[in-house]
Amino acid sequence: MFTRGFDHAHKLRRIGKLILDTHLNEEIKSDNIMKNSIQFLFASLLSMSVMFVMVGCGGDPDPVTVYYNITGNVTYPDFSGASAPADGAVIYLAASAAATTAYDYRTVADASGNYSFEGLEAGDYFMFVNYNSANTNNGRISGISFDSGEGALFAVTDASVTKDVALVAISQDVQFDVDITPTTGTWAFDANHSVVSFNFPYHDDNATFSGTFNSIPSLLIKFNAADLAASTIEASIDLLSVNTRSRGGRDSHFDATANSWYYGCNAASLGVQVDTVNNMMPIETSRYATFKSTSIEAYGDGFIAKGDFTLKGQTHQEVLFFRFINGYEGTSRSGAPTRYSSFDGRLEFNALADYNIQSSAVGSSKVIVDVAIQVNKAL
Repeated sequence: MFTRGFDHAHKLRRIGKLILDTHLNEEIKSDNIMKNSIQFLFASLLSMSVMFVMVGCGGDPDPVTVYYNITGNVTYPDFSGASAPADGAVIYLAASAAATTAYDYRTVADASGNYSFEGLEAGDYFMFVNYNSANTNNGRISGISFDSGEGALFAVTDASVTKDVALVAISQDVQFDVDITPTTGTWAFDANHSVVSFNFPYHDDNATFSGTFNSIPSLLIKFNAADLAASTIEASIDLLSVNTRSRGGRDSHFDATANSWYYGCNAASLGVQVDTVNNMMPIETSRYATFKSTSIEAYGDGFIAKGDFTLKGQTHQEVLFFRFINGYEGTSRSGAPTRYSSFDGRLEFNALADYNIQSSAVGSSKVIVDVAIQVNKAL
């Protein structure tokens, strides 16, 4: 009887626990429903707040910034007048609706003359381009410079822009006419302060080898920037005056005591012929290289003189590009007031292919000849 009473009481406790657990679960479910409702309410409010911030007072979303590109190609006129890629041209860009020299961006054209600016906002832009044919920005005649004149103004609106640039000649500042001729010449050639130098890559692909010619026996110049059709340049170089810092080796020299010439290997390479009958004296017709212009025209920030270049019995048309440098007024050693000016120029030629200069040092390389001619005039 005691046992049956205990079992009955145990059953009652189990039923009570089940009722209590059921009640607790219902409360928990109710709490979860309330929590989920509160979370949903907060999420809705947050979403509405974000939308309000994005829409703003006017009711429209803020515009998304769109970026555009400016690309193009830069060309310049080569010696023949044909359009050529301006490899290394510098392109300047300003976010401006007017011409300016305060640029925001800069890039360099590749070997094909192509350039690009990327990630630009819509707006007004000003572009200016300059180019030196030897990829240098200033200094001596290492190259002729061109630019885009007054530059270019344009707008980027709703699409990327292609802007090709054809470079033009730069206005030259030539203040004087030069006349070094036997009849009308009022200017003089200063041979002591003039130099003709040359260089080429040693054995085609090694370090640059350079030298000079110490003698310019004749020079005739008639130069008027306002009348280039009547302008002329004629010059000769004494090939036996070549100086490669190897006297008694590569270079030739005259021995006054023996009244005879020593001929270095350069003399033969340059085509100087020797009179074996007359005390081994040089044959004058082979001793000089000459240049005689056939036309002179404005080109870039300087000029080009096209003419006949004769060396080692061969004559070909070559191009001498040069600048005239106005110089300065000073006093000569004798105390006379004098105008000092100069010409800086460069000429390139194919030594082996065109002039049959057979030298392992030169190989098939182009030889670059630089000239710095000083001229003066009594005032």
